[in-house]
Amino acid sequence: RGPAGPSVLFLLYSLKLANPNYVFLNRGNHENKRMNEKYQFEDQIREIYDGRIFSLVQDTFALLPWAAILDKRVYIVHGGLCEHMDFNVTELRSLVVWKKQLPTHKEVSTRQEQIMEGTVWSDPHPEKGWYPSPRGAGIEFGPDVTRWFLKQNNLQFIVRSHSMVEEGYSELHDGKVITLI
Repeated sequence: RGPAGPSVLFLLYSLKLANPNYVFLNRGNHENKRMNEKYQFEDQIREIYDGRIFSLVQDTFALLPWAAILDKRVYIVHGGLCEHMDFNVTELRSLVVWKKQLPTHKEVSTRQEQIMEGTVWSDPHPEKGWYPSPRGAGIEFGPDVTRWFLKQNNLQFIVRSHSMVEEGYSELHDGKVITLI
């Protein structure tokens, strides 16, 4: 997002091509057509290239995974968790092949869509439980939900990037949720 968006994207893709075993990219809430229209990314791509290139960029976004597991210990995701207490990371395999755009929050209806929305929109909350998100999509999840998710999936912590952090990173939920800029 921002005036250098296309340059940053193509730099990341170049790094991925040059170092496929060391550079990993996940999907976030801005890797969809609606957000790209809203924040002028589509206009930026069309100004430099054309509509065909924008369409190809959208196709590449649809191929990005919703989340990743690092070293069988770390859940890496843009946003956070979904509202399903029985969500298991093995469900991520089915999400990887889901190529459609995520519907708007009002249109989200299936379990799969709710899981995807959580991976890109949700945020940690300091209090126990689940809370509606002030963003209008996803949820806020408390430290009890984090502990439960990590235990159920035999993981140690969550790394995410959906929130702006002035210090470069923050630790929440007793160090079990790390947010990076």
